[in-house]
Amino acid sequence: MRNFLHLAFIALFCSGCGVGMKQRLIETAMEGNGARAEYLEAALRVFDEHPEYVDELFRLARAQHPVALDRFVGDAVRDLHDRKLAELAAGYLARSPSSLEEILIRTLEASEGLPAARAATGRAIAARRRIAAGIITDDAGRAEALLLATVDRLADKRTARQALLRVMQARARELVGLITRDPAALRAMLRAIVGADLGAPIELPAEAPPLR
Repeated sequence: MRNFLHLAFIALFCSGCGVGMKQRLIETAMEGNGARAEYLEAALRVFDEHPEYVDELFRLARAQHPVALDRFVGDAVRDLHDRKLAELAAGYLARSPSSLEEILIRTLEASEGLPAARAATGRAIAARRRIAAGIITDDAGRAEALLLATVDRLADKRTARQALLRVMQARARELVGLITRDPAALRAMLRAIVGADLGAPIELPAEAPPLR
């Protein structure tokens, strides 16, 4: 109660002060850890009752206070390993397609040179592979672009090439059905096979049966 009255007194006293004076008075009031926690709790209760104040606070932080904004976003991101918080953020992103697209692009770019981030991205895609594959194949152009990029990246990734060969064996019937029903694709494959260097060493996946 004492701290609440103190806060009320500061608010009343500051009503005629400039921003600088208000800042110094608030800093003085919040110097102690215990008092600061009470003042912040009181502020959060006000924000709970008036969510529009949070919107205003965010706009001010984004426009004029990069240090506070950076700290707030950084703290939030570090705690996104918590499923409930992650689901809260994911829900907002899913309902904001332009923001979702931008954050995915920037996250992929930021992760490119960071092995741990690359691994985390790969694990996430693999964990929800049916959803990821479904999203990519929703659009023929995007599916084609991703498949071409994937094949191009196989050149310098031996284990990935072996994975592709295992998939081709596991889905041989489906792949042959696709190719034989498309004359242009069949001709292209036959031309590639006829023109291939059959004397070159054949790279087999570890689980593949030996050639006879």
